[in-house]
Amino acid sequence: VSTVFTPGNFQGFALVNRQRTNRVSSGFTVEVSTEGTQLSYTSFDYLGQEPHYWQLPDAYQGDKEESSSARSKRAEQGAVRKLDEERKSSVRPTRGSADAQKDDPLFWKLPELYTGEKVGSYGGKLKFTVSYVAGARGTLIDDGDVQIIGNDITLVARQPWPRRAGGSRETQRFEITFTEGNWRRPDGMPATREHLLMVLADLDDILIRATFSSEMISSSLSELSMDVSVPNYSGLEQSLGVEQCLCPPGYLGLSCQSLR
Repeated sequence: VSTVFTPGNFQGFALVNRQRTNRVSSGFTVEVSTEGTQLSYTSFDYLGQEPHYWQLPDAYQGDKEESSSARSKRAEQGAVRKLDEERKSSVRPTRGSADAQKDDPLFWKLPELYTGEKVGSYGGKLKFTVSYVAGARGTLIDDGDVQIIGNDITLVARQPWPRRAGGSRETQRFEITFTEGNWRRPDGMPATREHLLMVLADLDDILIRATFSSEMISSSLSELSMDVSVPNYSGLEQSLGVEQCLCPPGYLGLSCQSLR
């Protein structure tokens, strides 16, 4: 699955703070480059120092259990179900947005396709590239790079990378694996396998950090994909971390996490 931006069509993308109490959904522009179109937004000076994340649209959220006809079609095609979102975005929150407040960081929120029942993503990877330009007077903000939220549980992942104070574009490729060793609770304590599977069983949100400095000029997100396993043979790499249990009456799902 991929998203292509066209001038004037932002495909429902937004920027949110960590608590998701503030949401920026307007003021974006779509730019055309040699790599394709990219979603852009540029007034971080109105948002203060709190990190923000890209929030993906509704199409990537909600119930992700496939219908029997869809599963049959996928089996016939022998294709691995893989969520693949390609976009490059520059962020610029504007004062005109009613739900944006100063000092709130921004996050990219992934669309509905990346949420819902995602136990099959255990052991797989979330891959993306972030790029940003910070002002020379800003200070670096230390925060988690990705947050996943589900079943009233929040887990945070970091991928250390060297960053300069500001003035030049910083670009980094991320590969975050969905195994408990790569995730922590917000209080810094390690996540357990149970924590991670509970989040993936009913994934409400995936938030990717968009704010890296107290003085942001632009921020972009591109080359986004998320691995999801399927039961049929596809010819691609096996997903060895995903269990498939024999469920008692009344339960279903790879880990018997859902009620019939």
